[in-house]
Amino acid sequence: YSEWTSALNAMLLDAKVGKCHDKEAIGNLLAEVAWETAYFTALYQPRDGGAGLIHMIPSNWLPNTRDMDALWPGHGFTEQARAGCRSDF
Repeated sequence: YSEWTSALNAMLLDAKVGKCHDKEAIGNLLAEVAWETAYFTALYQPRDGGAGLIHMIPSNWLPNTRDMDALWPGHGFTEQARAGCRSDF
């Protein structure tokens, strides 16, 4: 869990997110993650192919990675998603 926690803290500290000291936002985020994952027991939804700590259907993956590329250039999120995803991308 330390890798996940470190990544969460890095995201919250990022100036473009700016939520490191916002206890309400952090609580809301963690509550949503707990809800979306059935209290961290499910990371994949076979009914629609959605996956992740925040449930996301496959048709939203690329638009979101493009947004991430715009916020954090140089990481190639869209390229990584295309390389590791199914043919319906």
